[in-house]
Amino acid sequence: MSRRIPVLLAALGVLTGAAHATENEHELALDAGLVTMNEEAMRVFAPHSVMPLVGVRAGYALDDRFSLVAGLHTGQRGLQITDRADSTELFRTAYRASTLTAALKVDEDVVDGFAPYVIAGVVGHLGLVRLDDDPTRRDHPGQLRRSALSVGATAAAGAQFRFGTVDLKVRPTLSFELGWQGVLNHRYDGGGDDMLPLGYSGVSFKGSAGVLF
Repeated sequence: MSRRIPVLLAALGVLTGAAHATENEHELALDAGLVTMNEEAMRVFAPHSVMPLVGVRAGYALDDRFSLVAGLHTGQRGLQITDRADSTELFRTAYRASTLTAALKVDEDVVDGFAPYVIAGVVGHLGLVRLDDDPTRRDHPGQLRRSALSVGATAAAGAQFRFGTVDLKVRPTLSFELGWQGVLNHRYDGGGDDMLPLGYSGVSFKGSAGVLF
């Protein structure tokens, strides 16, 4: 009997350690990245179709591999048209894109501190258009401000670098992902005329700094 006790204690220690090593970890991160948009429509707002994005992302661990992820991101592009003779501003345009994402993330600890993953989900999109032919005034009737809603999807593959040991309550992380994001075509009403179809489908990239807890 005396020999069985150390054996049972050792087995219990192994099981406890294994359970702790695969303990579910939730995630919180700050993101920065870009997405390519509809080039033709974006000419009104920028010389190229790349929209920079910043935002926040939170992940709720379902188990040691699967997580539900929610993210909120926003970005803005704009143009200022000036008179070459005296540099007076003649016209201003701006477009802000905000997205709310709900996704499923699947990762795998290949080696200690490195976990590749795939993520896919749905996107809710809010676009805001501003056109102003007299930027010196905020209240003149010639300015146009319109918003529109749309939906879309996103998918990406990435890699997460996890620092510290699994026994830490909070571990810092760095993540990088490359994928695709698309939003259905949506138009902004302009004085009775539909204008500016700003649906898009393009490459997306994000880099993240966050924590596991």
